[in-house]
Amino acid sequence: MDPIYEDNEEDIIDVAALVVVSAAWATAIEVIQRTHLHICRQPQVNRDDVRIKYLNGLIRENNIATHNLLRMNQNAFFKLCIALKTKGLRNTSNVDVEEQVAMFLYILGHNLRLRVIANNFSRSLDTVHRHFLNVLKAVVKLYKDLVKPPGINSSPEIGSNFRTWHNYFKDCVGAIDGSYIPAMVPLEDQPRYRTRKGRIAQNVMAVVGFDMKFTYVLAGWEGSARDSKVLQSSLRNRQDKLVVPTGKYYLVDAGYPNSLGFLAPYRGVHYHRNERRGHAPVNAKELFNYRHSSLRNIIERSFGLIKKRWAILRTEPFFDIKVQVKIVIACCTLHNFILNVDPDDLLEHELNDASEDLGSDQVILEEDVANLATSLEWSGRRDALATLMWNEYNR
Repeated sequence: MDPIYEDNEEDIIDVAALVVVSAAWATAIEVIQRTHLHICRQPQVNRDDVRIKYLNGLIRENNIATHNLLRMNQNAFFKLCIALKTKGLRNTSNVDVEEQVAMFLYILGHNLRLRVIANNFSRSLDTVHRHFLNVLKAVVKLYKDLVKPPGINSSPEIGSNFRTWHNYFKDCVGAIDGSYIPAMVPLEDQPRYRTRKGRIAQNVMAVVGFDMKFTYVLAGWEGSARDSKVLQSSLRNRQDKLVVPTGKYYLVDAGYPNSLGFLAPYRGVHYHRNERRGHAPVNAKELFNYRHSSLRNIIERSFGLIKKRWAILRTEPFFDIKVQVKIVIACCTLHNFILNVDPDDLLEHELNDASEDLGSDQVILEEDVANLATSLEWSGRRDALATLMWNEYNR
């Protein structure tokens, strides 16, 4: 064959191949474009509509869902919103108070990351963070209205299960205890916040009346601090000083001294032994300790309840330590608020009778209670009370 014809034939083949490849590319591009156009033609989601529907589902449609997710019922939720408005919380151009409070409670109740709340409420991360801090500030302002010290003439009533003991503890206005709340702090601060069990936590001291309401809360102390040291701090000349009404006293555990205003159990004696379970007390001190522990259990139940309600108190929160301290104050404030507006709150019925820290048969060991001296007069008063109980117990 003539070389010229051979070259022409090869050129024709090359051109044909190029045409085929080009056609294939054109077809592929057309398919991609059609697919892309098809996706774009889908109905767009209106974020405002999604948000409104989600919020209504939280706070208006199902009361059980509201309680499960926001940790209070709808009646309490809307009353809380009204109360927070009196403390300066306001609607913004884009976010009303109800949504702000719902986001805040959702975070406290489940210790969720801000980005999760941002996704659930179709909001930006910055919006969620800003409104969380705004609501927190307003709730902390409610503290003085809701967390009030007992008055001289207003002793809370001892529960019906222990009313026969009222004469023994008629001047008692509540119980004091400390509780560890998990904390997240910088590495260099962790030794100070490390508890005896090696956890990083705040040591929070609180006072609770027999109605389970907090009457005093001191948060922010390092986990390494002794309970007696925290108590001593609360009694100093400070703006939020702990008040012991004249002639009254608080029940405390063995980590505190038995001194004026603070009635502690006997050390070296069984404390949690229950006479109803076949562990009858063998002497006056054991009987006193058992009844003391049964009454002081009220604060451990209260701590157990707020930790059950607010998951942010059970695990390390993702905030600065100053914010973490305010969160503890806010949770205790909300606890009192809920008991005021909803005494039959569902969580109270779910809480076990067992407290968060009690053992079944614990012997109290000697512990340093330096800086708060034990009072001989107060020890004599405890002995007289124990003797009276024992004599009447054996009649």
